[in-house]
Amino acid sequence: MKEEKTVIPTDSSWPPIPLEDMLDRVDDIHRAITRAIGRIEYLKMSAYKANSTLTPVKYGRGVERSRIEYAVLECDAERWGIGELKKELEEHLQIIRPLVQRLPAGVMRAVATQRILDGVPCGIIGRRMHFSRSHVYRLVGQASQRMIEMYNRDMQKKENHAPLLSGDSAR
Repeated sequence: MKEEKTVIPTDSSWPPIPLEDMLDRVDDIHRAITRAIGRIEYLKMSAYKANSTLTPVKYGRGVERSRIEYAVLECDAERWGIGELKKELEEHLQIIRPLVQRLPAGVMRAVATQRILDGVPCGIIGRRMHFSRSHVYRLVGQASQRMIEMYNRDMQKKENHAPLLSGDSAR
């Protein structure tokens, strides 16, 4: 009877997340952080526009609070959400950052660094580099494809060199 051999992963992120999903999640996190920061600024401005007059606002089940208190509560909630998103973002970027650094030096790496690592919108990258926004999207797509290929090659090398442990070797 043949012995079953199992491969034990060496890194802590098991099962491995496909890089395409990780890149999509990083993009979503960057957008969510940008929206939350904009919301915080909007709420702060709303609180300042209240002219420090305590206008009661219905908040929850009959609880009345001023607009300023409401804005402060909302800002605290938004900040907490940003902190959690930044933790998740940093976890993903630990895997993605070395792949971006391995891209060939030039326009592709510059665009990938700004878009994927820093979260700069494609329109702003295009203005900075004097490209159209659609060309920036194409460059980001090419960089993503190249990083996915590098990641898959690295995973195959890891699987080929991972130690094989037999389930019944103690017999």
